[in-house]
Amino acid sequence: MDCRPENAIKIMLPVFEKNADLTEDEIIIYKLLSKTMLKPISEVAPYVPFGKSKTTKLLKEMCQKGVITVEVSAEAPDVYSGVTMERKLILKKNKLTDILTARSDEQHLYDYVLILTEKPVFSQTGEVIILNDSPSYNYIKNAIVRKQSSPLSCKIGKAYMKIEVSEGQELEGITGEAPGIPPGNGSVLSKYDSPFCYPLIVRVKDKKLRIKTEWKF
Repeated sequence: MDCRPENAIKIMLPVFEKNADLTEDEIIIYKLLSKTMLKPISEVAPYVPFGKSKTTKLLKEMCQKGVITVEVSAEAPDVYSGVTMERKLILKKNKLTDILTARSDEQHLYDYVLILTEKPVFSQTGEVIILNDSPSYNYIKNAIVRKQSSPLSCKIGKAYMKIEVSEGQELEGITGEAPGIPPGNGSVLSKYDSPFCYPLIVRVKDKKLRIKTEWKF
């Protein structure tokens, strides 16, 4: 796999001017950042008077305050023949945005898979299906498909998730239960209420794919 990250971690200031409720150490980092240009963490860490672990901790706390935005991007040009994929994640305060794009000259059946540790709750009803078009999918039981145009939204524990595809595209949202793989590996762990995890498969058939997933925590 050739997966080349582009500026693995970027920090971007929001448009407002106030320094919010920053500590002295956070202000040091704040002054190194730009309001108009994204900066990788490699351009921040060498210029602060503390180590990388503390810098990372401070950036996380500043992100939780909503003072900065953390962005991670990666490119995978040839994992699948003829398909170029890019992924970008943007974290700001309690909102995570995940954007996956795939481009090809030929039509493909794209499956975007999320493994959830809590059962998603949808407002839309679905239909029961047998998911057997891939050997790995044979482990997914109680599968339900929801066919619709975007967005597809649900509640997962205390979080909310919304998935959108490109305008005019139809999606299939497939959910189910999968024992024998994380988090429980077939047995109940103290961290989780169930030995199951809950795969969510977003399926689109097209030459190009752009899936935007928003999490609010």
